[in-house]
Amino acid sequence: MTGMSNLISHAFLIFLHGFSLLASLRAHATEEPFYSDKARGWFWREVSPSPVLDPERPEDTPSIPAPEAKSSEVLKPEPPPLSTAWFRSELGAFRDRAIDDPSPENLHHYFVLQRILMDKAHRFSEKAHEVVLSDPLLDENRRRPMSTFGVHEANRSAREATDEALSLIALRGGLLFAFRSDCRYCDLQAPLIKGLELRHQIKILPLSLDGKPLPSGLYSSFRAHHGEADALGITTTPALFFIEPPHRIIPIAEGLVALEDLIQRLLIMAHREGSLSDDLWTKTQGEQPVAAPSPEDALRAHQPLSP
Repeated sequence: MTGMSNLISHAFLIFLHGFSLLASLRAHATEEPFYSDKARGWFWREVSPSPVLDPERPEDTPSIPAPEAKSSEVLKPEPPPLSTAWFRSELGAFRDRAIDDPSPENLHHYFVLQRILMDKAHRFSEKAHEVVLSDPLLDENRRRPMSTFGVHEANRSAREATDEALSLIALRGGLLFAFRSDCRYCDLQAPLIKGLELRHQIKILPLSLDGKPLPSGLYSSFRAHHGEADALGITTTPALFFIEPPHRIIPIAEGLVALEDLIQRLLIMAHREGSLSDDLWTKTQGEQPVAAPSPEDALRAHQPLSP
């Protein structure tokens, strides 16, 4: 009996100790955190309990603010049906559907839309033609005549202006003609250069890169190459350079070029270098000098479109 009494007493003491420990834990859950109580010391393994949120209580439920709508996320209005913007976004889908499934209905839908778009383009072309012809600022006929007899006259005026321009170029300098005796293209280029020399009195300086004359016999009085080709960076013959005394050399062409192309290159070079006025340059192109649009016209053309 004594042993049994001792066992019961011991068990009761354990129960009381556990109850007191549970009460202590509950008390600590409602009091201030342990690190604010210096008298209790420092308990490294003690953890402050997290608050338990009750979903039934609105004040315990954290509120999450709704994201603000960004201006870039605002949906743009759909383009009006059969408008240019609508065709740009939708016609491709109708075409692809007709290609993937060429049923009579799909083909009919696509070709009807295509016909509508072609009619819109035709109306645009007609109206554009009316506007251009009724506005001298836009009418290209004032720059260059479009009638047959007008074109002939423009070409004649262009040839006269070109002769005048080439005479001015001849006063500035001459052409360096670099060739090789075994270059067939050089033999074909030589007569064209000779004609330019005779008609417009442009001085020609022939330079033989291999020290031999051309088979045709043209420019038999030449200068033999002594490093000039390397200095000029010549990689292909024939090669042409414009020489302006005392020391200026301007590349014109490498390889065989037609006479018209050679003249055009000389005109471009002279205009770029400032030897030809804008008016004379325009006349060499068979056009008439016309006034450019005024700043007021340009500003009106750049006004923002009304919605």
